[in-house]
Amino acid sequence: MGVRKDWIHAGLRCRVLDSPVSTYNGYVALTKDHPDHGKNYDEINVNVHGGLTFSEHGSEDERDGEILFPDKSLYWVGFDTAHSGDWMSYAPQRGGRKWSLEDVSKETEYLAKQLSDIENMGYNKERIDERLEELISDRTRINKEIRRLRKKI
Repeated sequence: MGVRKDWIHAGLRCRVLDSPVSTYNGYVALTKDHPDHGKNYDEINVNVHGGLTFSEHGSEDERDGEILFPDKSLYWVGFDTAHSGDWMSYAPQRGGRKWSLEDVSKETEYLAKQLSDIENMGYNKERIDERLEELISDRTRINKEIRRLRKKI
């Protein structure tokens, strides 16, 4: 298992790794601020080939001399391409779709975009809530001022 591609898409770090069954797997790293950081993969609401099949904190563990999921502060989620209907080296007679590095890269970017959108929605909701509180506070202050002025009339 090795790193085939490592890049940034939609503000998130992406990776494609070889798998033990001669297919590729796609992964996206989530920062601590992401609402899905630390969740089990089956709790994350995204649409990706075969569904998410992996979620794990980064580590400095090496496999074959490479750190596959670096940075302990990151939370990696991913998918594989070894499902029913996918080609696998141990059963080539079965046929199925053989995912290329480019195909898995595109699917990984699709996953990253969804995860980025989730992060941005969380940020926007937080920002909207803050602004709503500001407006309510302003309204309260304005109403107090109106009452004070009415008493003078």
